[in-house]
Amino acid sequence: MAKCLSLSIKNGGASRYGSSQSSLTSFSGSYAKRKKRLEKLPEIPLDNRAAEVSGAVSFLTLASVCVATNPILTILGNNESPYPSLLLGGLILLGIVDNAFDALTFISKSVDKVPTLPEKDKMPFGIGKGEITGTVVAGLNRLITVDTERECQSEAAAFFVAYSLGLSCFAFQPNALEAAVMVFESNKKQDEAVFDSFLSIDGVTKMCIWLLAPVAMEKIKHPQLLVSDPREASGLLRRLRERAESMGISSDVMESLGLNDEEEAADLLKWAYAEADILVRTNMNICEELGECLAGGAATVGDCVGLLESW
Repeated sequence: MAKCLSLSIKNGGASRYGSSQSSLTSFSGSYAKRKKRLEKLPEIPLDNRAAEVSGAVSFLTLASVCVATNPILTILGNNESPYPSLLLGGLILLGIVDNAFDALTFISKSVDKVPTLPEKDKMPFGIGKGEITGTVVAGLNRLITVDTERECQSEAAAFFVAYSLGLSCFAFQPNALEAAVMVFESNKKQDEAVFDSFLSIDGVTKMCIWLLAPVAMEKIKHPQLLVSDPREASGLLRRLRERAESMGISSDVMESLGLNDEEEAADLLKWAYAEADILVRTNMNICEELGECLAGGAATVGDCVGLLESW
């Protein structure tokens, strides 16, 4: 793959490969300027899929038990129990209070005979802020939603970013393990090295940009992340720290990259997400064309490269 790309670049057949590298803002610049820019950059979207799915499954389980208990008791010849209905009513009441707490508070203050509700901050388990029902709804959305177009758009963003940054692999669904292997493999000395080592601050930044490109695309298009995972980029940095010694990387090299510093690593991820967002936004048309190509179901890597290069 590396030799094919090298020959394509030399004969002008891959003019767009690595073409976006010059547009990146380097993370290794002035510390003062870096901090000033970081203050203005957007935060990486949070991913609470474990809590969301757990909340949705718990709600579905309780609701199913409440609905099915009395019919089962009737079939078995037993008397119906009031508890399932009470529990189901409690779930409905919890949803109302969690979402309409402000309205209920206003009513309680306006009507004399209605008892005054406690302050929202003093409610147990965060009830009244919409967090509980929001988590359940997000989990249900995650469990139910199947969106091929959404998946293809995220994959297209990852492919475009990897290709335009000159990475030696541009898989549709990047992950931390694959990125870590690429970094360590690129550091090995070869007789005919085609690519520079990615074991540098700029190289690691490119890898993080690649891993966060699907996140940037999905966040631009949708309020909730379903198909992309922002944890992959932090997973790459963790794998680099954990496997560096076994891969023959000295502690001095890791120290120079700043990956052992949690604050520095967090700044790097935030920087990479901003660069991924800029790349995707400025090349949205080509990313959408790639997404449409992938949505057809028959596109190959060659087809995607041909689309980028206008072959």
